[in-house]
Amino acid sequence: MTTFATLSGLIGATHQQDWVSDALCAALDTDLFYPDKADTEAEAKRVCGMCEVRPQCLQSALDNREWGIWGGTSASERQKMLPRPVRGPVMSRVERDAEIMRRVAAGETSEEIAAQLGIHPRTVGKARARARETTQSTVTEAA
Repeated sequence: MTTFATLSGLIGATHQQDWVSDALCAALDTDLFYPDKADTEAEAKRVCGMCEVRPQCLQSALDNREWGIWGGTSASERQKMLPRPVRGPVMSRVERDAEIMRRVAAGETSEEIAAQLGIHPRTVGKARARARETTQSTVTEAA
């Protein structure tokens, strides 16, 4: 039988949470908290409902994107609790690319630019690639 107490010993000191040893589930079989589709989550949630470290468990699950039952919630329930990414202002691709390149010139990283504009970092990379292509074609035409 694998228990959370056993797992916490395997996680190591850098990832181990202080609250794990106080959790009611620490001595229970982990299978209860990772139910198959045919299984019900009710028993695991009942245990969580009585646990004094439920808030810490839930926060850990949200921070680490855990699956299974943590803090009395399923992964899909926790997904709904997470903040939605903030979308930036609606811009045309040309406007967005110009803003991206302005920020690149200012020394911002792709991750910083993406977070500020509410876009994926790959979108920043694509804008940079388009800017390189435009520069190269301008140089080729001039020659």
